[in-house]
Amino acid sequence: NRENEIRERTADLSRVCEELKEEQDKFRTITSAALDAVIMMDHNGCIVFWNRAAEKIFGHTSEAVMGKELHLFLAPERYRVPYAKGLPGFVKTGTGDAVGKAVELTALRKDGTEFPIELSLSSVKVKNNWNAVGIVRDITERKQTEENVKSALEEKTVLLQEIHHRVKNNMQVISSLISLQASKIRNEKARVALKDCQEQIQ
Repeated sequence: NRENEIRERTADLSRVCEELKEEQDKFRTITSAALDAVIMMDHNGCIVFWNRAAEKIFGHTSEAVMGKELHLFLAPERYRVPYAKGLPGFVKTGTGDAVGKAVELTALRKDGTEFPIELSLSSVKVKNNWNAVGIVRDITERKQTEENVKSALEEKTVLLQEIHHRVKNNMQVISSLISLQASKIRNEKARVALKDCQEQIQ
């Protein structure tokens, strides 16, 4: 009887372990296929998960960053003080200014160059401790496109102002010529017609 109970428990544990392994395999497959970086930081601020896209985006291999303090690798120095101030609150409550939002920041590549990112941050409780999961997207191309559009709009605005200015000047010249011509004409009907024409131009 006791042996049967042990066998049943062992079978249950094996089934649960198999299900967990299957879930882990699914998670690894999804995160390794993702185009965005998926990074997990533990309650000490250290990296505990780093997918292939993170390697590609930041230039650091998984082996090089695992267990290292995330912000020393990925954040420009100007962000480190605010991060240090916010970490204790996050560790206690799992909340923070960036949690549950998509925010645009600047990140650091392995070669030291800065680039724009969009960060979506979530908090997850693991073994009674708050951990952070970040989805990071490199938005360099998007920012370049936005800059190009902004530049093109500024150019068009300047062009329209120039056209407006030139048209206004030309109309003023025409109005002045009509006024000059009207002053020389004795015929009242012709003078009224020219005055009407001048008003239309105005």
